Amino acid sequence: MKKNILFIALFALAACSSPNLEFSPAKQKVESLIKDIDKDKFKEVSDYYTEQFLNSETFEARTAKFKQFNEIYGKVVQITLIDSSKTEKKGGENSLILTYRIKHERLSTVEVFNVVKDGGDYKIAGQSIKSTEN
Repeated sequence: MKKNILFIALFALAACSSPNLEFSPAKQKVESLIKDIDKDKFKEVSDYYTEQFLNSETFEARTAKFKQFNEIYGKVVQITLIDSSKTEKKGGENSLILTYRIKHERLSTVEVFNVVKDGGDYKIAGQSIKSTEN
């Protein structure tokens, strides 16, 4: 009986915990997103983001931003991961924070991506971009 109670308690605890995030699939997801934006594959880009992120603006507005970004910065020349960290929130969603320095033809950026597990897949829940000198 005690074994059954212990098993049920462990099962319930595991079911309530946030999914474990692995570095490699998150890194692959972010780098694929960067490459698809660079190649103007804007329809595919929506697959990389969480539903909540996508609902913050229309597809058309997001596409216009990406097109303008590509026109100003130019094609991607180099992608370098410069930092990564994991956040674990009690009772909340775990996430990986990946920071990249991306060299474009005209300017460079430092981009920070917040990656979560959403519906069994890695998705980007947040993204920030800061311009830097080449």
